[in-house]
Amino acid sequence: MGEIITVPRRLRDRLGEDGADDLIGLLNQIGASQQAEVLALADARFAKTLAEVGAALELKIADSKYYLELKIAESRADLVAVKTDLELKIAESRADLAAVKSDLELKIAEVRADLVPVKSGLEVKIAQSESRLIKWMFIFWIGQVAATLAIVSLLFFRS
Repeated sequence: MGEIITVPRRLRDRLGEDGADDLIGLLNQIGASQQAEVLALADARFAKTLAEVGAALELKIADSKYYLELKIAESRADLVAVKTDLELKIAESRADLAAVKSDLELKIAEVRADLVPVKSGLEVKIAQSESRLIKWMFIFWIGQVAATLAIVSLLFFRS
């Protein structure tokens, strides 16, 4: 609206100075009116477009929210299934471990029972070995004492 409107001189001469000024005022009013109408129309179009975009955005948000809620529900269901499966496998593992433990305890008891006669036999053999060893040690020491006495007697009686 910063444009200055001038009336050509011929038209100004025919209309007169007051008529030219009135014509300029009328054109300015028409321009201002048209400018207001264009701004109102642009504002209305912008508001309509904004409302349409906002509605579309809200719809997309609602769709995304629904999709995410479905995925969360599916994930929870999957987690519950996995948890149940793990609990079942843990229970099975505990049962298997209990069975293995009882089998091992039984085998340990059997081995201990089998070791009792072996232990007794070893104790008897060790006792027999000890008695033979003591007997041979006694014979050795008697022989040593006899040899020592013989050497000492030879040394004293020969001199």
